[in-house]
Amino acid sequence: MTAHLRDGAAHFLALNVAGETPYRWQFRDAEDIVAGRVFGADEFSFADAELHVASPGVPFEIGLPLAYPIDLQRFSSLRVNAAADAAISMRVVAREHLDAPELVSTPLALAGNADPLDLSRLSWEPAQPMTAAMLRLRFDLPRAHDLRLAGVVLQPRSDARRVDPTHAVSAKTLGWPLDRDALSRYDREVGIDDTPIIPLAKTGRVEQRLLALREIRALAPAAIVVPEEAQVATLEQARLQAAVTPLIVENPMRWVATVIFALMLGLSRLRPPRNARARALLEIALVLAVPLWLTVGGHFTGRVDAVQIILIGATALYALALGRPRTWTWNGQSGAWLLAAGVTALALCIGFALHRADMLLRATGTAHVIRYLGWALIQQYLICGVCLERWRIVTGAPAVALYLSALAFALLHTPNATLMIATFVGGLCWCALYLRERALLPLAFSHAASALILIALLPPDILLSAEVSARFFQ
Repeated sequence: MTAHLRDGAAHFLALNVAGETPYRWQFRDAEDIVAGRVFGADEFSFADAELHVASPGVPFEIGLPLAYPIDLQRFSSLRVNAAADAAISMRVVAREHLDAPELVSTPLALAGNADPLDLSRLSWEPAQPMTAAMLRLRFDLPRAHDLRLAGVVLQPRSDARRVDPTHAVSAKTLGWPLDRDALSRYDREVGIDDTPIIPLAKTGRVEQRLLALREIRALAPAAIVVPEEAQVATLEQARLQAAVTPLIVENPMRWVATVIFALMLGLSRLRPPRNARARALLEIALVLAVPLWLTVGGHFTGRVDAVQIILIGATALYALALGRPRTWTWNGQSGAWLLAAGVTALALCIGFALHRADMLLRATGTAHVIRYLGWALIQQYLICGVCLERWRIVTGAPAVALYLSALAFALLHTPNATLMIATFVGGLCWCALYLRERALLPLAFSHAASALILIALLPPDILLSAEVSARFFQ
């Protein structure tokens, strides 16, 4: 948690020092727009790092993904790089909260990579937004003409002062539960020309610190939150990063490492070690290497790049190849289902015991349930069908193999501490059931049902979400 806060705060401070902005939107694929679609237009595509939209003849909207709200008083300079073979009219649409009414600017004429728009000087209906939890661009151009949207940038006010990373943070330290009045006073004292820098107290569980972080971002969106225990290190890291141009440098060694790893997978299948224990240990290491790198290393943000796609795909093919000859069954006997249901019942008891009457149940859609079931089946195959079988060969002791498999299962849910504990306990149960019944479907259904029950019943300060790796902090 400290490292994540330090790195994130240092990055935002470095951007501020360099006069840069964290709010840049590019349009390479459907993940770069809200909901993966253009609202009001059915015909759109992505090509040459641009979003192409065929106008239906009526206004259509493109949503800009926001990790958290934006302070439109401090970040008010909007540049839209758009072009078409006809006149383009654009409105900016914002909501200060997701359930708040829309605030819409008057129409503006666009022409290519035009000068930035000062949002504070636009006319808005019914009022000017101070923050944006939702931000969309509403375009209007004649039917059968194409819009080409290459990029959007939201920059700080031209008169905004930059942070001095050599000075210590002087704001009051905040924690959970959040002192909203103190935060509001500090934000007002700083003023819109400066950036609030707030230390986050090192108290409570990780989930409680994250809840405090989310509240700070909701109430003071422009604030940069630094860990209380690493303020000096954060400022020093920001100073060093600000001196690097560009701030983000692509590491070519990632591709070299990817090729080497793919060759290792192939060599392991073609020329495996002759010693059974060495072969089993190597296969475990190769199967778990990429998942652990993504989760424990904090590299999974929810969006995978080309390197990660290749690594995940190669590992999946390798893991499938290890499933032959098959040592497990799909369905299993009725006893397997009854025992798996017992694990789900245990999760239900824990959920009800820790649930609070003032907390609403977290709803889950049907599509999410189906996806989660498929994901649970994949995990059970990897942990039980692949790793547990090989840990038995390596250790020669089923009890030790069971423990090591459950430990790996828990590590794959780093850094979500509550989820790691739950998956370790659940992993012990499911691995024991696998050794007894060798059936995957009962384990997958029990896994999915238990997880969804705990997500629905446990309060956020105990189980914030089911996310892992870097996504846990978003």
